[in-house]
Amino acid sequence: MSFGGTVSAMLINLRNNKKSRTSTFEKIERYRSKYRRSNKLFFAKKATLEEINKIGEETRRENRNILVQKIALISTVSLLVLFAIGFVKF
Repeated sequence: MSFGGTVSAMLINLRNNKKSRTSTFEKIERYRSKYRRSNKLFFAKKATLEEINKIGEETRRENRNILVQKIALISTVSLLVLFAIGFVKF
């Protein structure tokens, strides 16, 4: 008996649904037990306070530049739209 593609796809789907799946919580617990050295977080690399402050300043500067660019773009587009509306209206 050949049923075609839909029946075979249904059978494959039913077979895949029967497989036991590990929950996310089990995966997390396995990861913790395998790689955790203690209850605290562990970082191999250390950063000095100066490096952390430098990274923070660079991030703030980049975010400020992005904000200024977005404000400039939005104001330019809004002025162009208002200008176009003014010509269409009158």
